[in-house]
Parts: sequence; structure tokens; C-alpha cells
Amino acid sequence: MKFSQYNIVFENHSKEYILFNSLTGNIFQITDMVAKAIESNEISNLPTELISPFIQAGILIDDDKDEHKIVSYFLIKASSIQSLYLQQFC
Repeated sequence: MKFSQYNIVFENHSKEYILFNSLTGNIFQITDMVAKAIESNEISNLPTELISPFIQAGILIDDDKDEHKIVSYFLIKASSIQSLYLQQFC
């Protein structure tokens, strides 16, 4: 397992840590300890009860998963749909 390249951890105005995955759109409020584990890329420091929800949310992914291919696929698909739309109405 590895952390998604699309995870963003930030501290909000209330001093709470927020975890956002920009690929899946999933958002979590996390503890300081979890934020440090993510920022240091230490999956072993995550509480075990977070592993399953983080996998389901795309925060943690399989080692062989290529997120760049996923993004490229959606960009090509969106471009194709846009081209078809423009051809239809132009």
C-alpha cells in the first residue's frame, strides 16, 4: 500500500487538520498524529481503524496503481466528449 499522490493535508482556521484527496474528492478531519504519518509517508504509523476507510476513499492505494494513468484516461475521455459535443452543435 502507498498514499495517493493526490492527498493534501492542511490545517484550517480552527487549527484542525483536514485531509483531502483531489482525485476522489474525499475529505477527512484527521488528528495531528495522522497528519504527521501522511506527511512523512509512514503508513505503519496510522491507526489500524483508519486503514480500511482510507483504502475505500482512495487515500491509500495499491503499490502498483498508477494514478497518472487514471487522470490521463479521464482527461482524454473528457476531451473526446467535448469534441463530440462541439461537432454536434458547430
